[in-house]
Amino acid sequence: MNTQVNINHLFINEGFLESSIVELKKPISTSIYKAQVHSGNIGTMNFLKDHESEKIKLSEVYLSALVGLFPYYPIHDELNSSLKISMYAKSKDYHKTLSIKLSKIIEKLQNIYPKAKFLSAVDSKPVLERDLAYRSGLGWIGKNTCLINKKNGSLFFIAEILTDLSVKDLKKLDTSFTKTPLYSDHCGTCTRCIDICPTKALKPHYLEVDKCISYRTIEKKEISKDVLKDKTHSWLFGCDLCQSVCPWNELAFGKDSMRDLEKWSVGKNQIKELEEILKASNKSLDKKYKEFPLSRARGKRLKRNALQVIYENKLSDFKALLKALDLGELEDMKSEVVNSL
Repeated sequence: MNTQVNINHLFINEGFLESSIVELKKPISTSIYKAQVHSGNIGTMNFLKDHESEKIKLSEVYLSALVGLFPYYPIHDELNSSLKISMYAKSKDYHKTLSIKLSKIIEKLQNIYPKAKFLSAVDSKPVLERDLAYRSGLGWIGKNTCLINKKNGSLFFIAEILTDLSVKDLKKLDTSFTKTPLYSDHCGTCTRCIDICPTKALKPHYLEVDKCISYRTIEKKEISKDVLKDKTHSWLFGCDLCQSVCPWNELAFGKDSMRDLEKWSVGKNQIKELEEILKASNKSLDKKYKEFPLSRARGKRLKRNALQVIYENKLSDFKALLKALDLGELEDMKSEVVNSL
């Protein structure tokens, strides 16, 4: 085949920072993944238990992966919220936007290899994405458990195109490709991410899921009054602390930019937004946020999180409003919050 294409340029043209190619062989972190699942360190994310068999099915069809890093900082804020929401969630749902970008790349590759199989994967397939990105030379796994890249920090999504073409086939297609050496660990003696975590969820290269604020505000299903003891430190959705203090993000984006991300206080705008969330129906919240990552939590859990923010900040101005609202399944939690104000 005489056709040549620079695969990295295909990714760069779609807004990716960089990309690489790697075999879709047994991940080097499989034992860690299995240990996490078997120890129960997955919270209520029981879907992770089913992924092992699905991974085997994928490996029977696909041989390699094209892995790309896509930035979500500087923030393209389409949400316009003053509440504490993780950076990535302020833009339209990355599953959809990145899938469209990967489809454009696949279309170009499919024209060259019409009989080849290609499958886009954006945090939605049973693939250990950080493992693939590490093995492809795109970064190392930091003490905060995120993939970190020396040039680009860690404020990016990892996206893949799986294919039944081998790495050898892809190298023939892209003769400019050279295997990137694996990153060594560049965290050194730094423990900023561990030190700043207010719930002590982090140990070096290990995350205790139940203590993680992102888990508590996004994936955790429980809505009883018992969740009030699990502090979220005013975050409505997600948490950026272990990344905003990372020296590699300070180097990539500037120390002042990262410090600005940590500034937050309760004012008129924040109170107004919390009121809007609590007054809205679950369906209307689902509709409002359907194009954003906040849709993952659904209306009911967003209300739960709003109650948590009110509870932790002792926002007594909400007492009368809460008494007048019927929050359905959240009534016990609401009563506990009212009694605390």
